[in-house]
Amino acid sequence: MDWTLFWTAFGAIGTTLGSLITAIAVVVAVKQYKEPLIKRINITFKSAIPVGMNVDNFLYCISVSNSGIRPITISNIYLNVGSKNLMINNAQFSVYGFIQPLSFPVELQPEKEVNMYLDEQVVAHFFSDAIKNNHFDSETIAKIAVTDTTNGWHYHSTKMTVGSFARLAS
Repeated sequence: MDWTLFWTAFGAIGTTLGSLITAIAVVVAVKQYKEPLIKRINITFKSAIPVGMNVDNFLYCISVSNSGIRPITISNIYLNVGSKNLMINNAQFSVYGFIQPLSFPVELQPEKEVNMYLDEQVVAHFFSDAIKNNHFDSETIAKIAVTDTTNGWHYHSTKMTVGSFARLAS
């Protein structure tokens, strides 16, 4: 048996494995370096009913949470219908001492969430009037649009059409 050939092959295998492990370590290091640069915003849209506040309003709750590892400053939250972004700051529902309206900009720390509450009837009447005045098509899906201070736009579909919002008007 030729031991020189054996040890040469053994060394080549070791060198190859070492190079492969080094390449994997470089990829992981670059990924970890870029991680703080990535913004991770989660947006949810759901119904809410205030309990124990002597309020009979049905509400929509828009929640924006930061699941990244760096703080993010939210500059505004909109309802997006087609190509139009609707300012909803004045439509916020508030109950003194319980539910405070959001004022922008809002700094969102990692693992934190902010909520914006909208009165269902205010939104329904707005969309009902907008459909009557031909501002929107009733089949257009409404989305939530969130902007941050770096001009980043983040969207979430409500899965509700403008017409379905308008039908809730009583």
